Amino acid sequence: MVSGLVLCLGGCHFWLARRTYEQPVRPNNQVYKIQPDTIKVAGDQIQLMAQGQNDDQRVVCYYRCQSSAEKRRWQTTNQPLLLAGDIELERIQGATNRNEFDYARFMGQQKHCFYQANIIDGTVFRRIPPQGWLDWFHQRRQQGLIYLRQLPPALSFHAEALLCGVRESDGLAYQNVLGQLGIIHLLSLSGLHVFYFVTIIRRLATLCRVPREWVNVSLFCLLPLYALFVGGGTSITRAIGLILLRLICEVSHFQQSRLDSWSWVLLVNLLWQPYLLISMGDC
Repeated sequence: MVSGLVLCLGGCHFWLARRTYEQPVRPNNQVYKIQPDTIKVAGDQIQLMAQGQNDDQRVVCYYRCQSSAEKRRWQTTNQPLLLAGDIELERIQGATNRNEFDYARFMGQQKHCFYQANIIDGTVFRRIPPQGWLDWFHQRRQQGLIYLRQLPPALSFHAEALLCGVRESDGLAYQNVLGQLGIIHLLSLSGLHVFYFVTIIRRLATLCRVPREWVNVSLFCLLPLYALFVGGGTSITRAIGLILLRLICEVSHFQQSRLDSWSWVLLVNLLWQPYLLISMGDC
């Protein structure tokens, strides 16, 4: 009965998401907010994920740096930015060749972003202090990324990918080396490292003689925060959701098979992300 209701709700949500994907509403000229941890630097090109303050629609913006000093400022920005003024929006272009990666489809289905804009030189970005807990969380995540980027290249690449769910374009050469060695799957754990973190925490708590109940309560609080810290990726969310469900079963003394737990997590995630099955292979 409950599973049938979840399936009905998921079907309605998928229909609405499909309709939005096929006929997106064009964003109006408004004030856009840019979170610091969504800024991506690739060479002299900056990619920004701006969110409208009136309709919450996302727009991916591109900007080209004019100097190395400006590039450094973008890399070390740890405050939210406001972008105001008229910007020329255009639909994200889809694939033009057969079997080519469809960037427009990916952005629409996974990022809920359908429009892009090229920011010209001279556009004013205004730094603002965090205005809420979400801005504060994005700021702390960006500060963590800035710290990890100061580590040696190989260590920084792995730390950003596993701890923060971020892959910098500057690490593509090293990623190709891992592919040639046949160990690129280490970065495609699909949240498996979260289980290792939980195991390590529990074993340390056992050595310190911390009650298991206290550990479970701490995990209930820390795991959702960690999901936000890594950007709310689908693979991390699935892993954390499965751990939380197993903790609930353990506390309530309810017996449930691992397959049933995985199925429930998948159903709930489909309510949140209707195109989840397309991204099952993402890390």
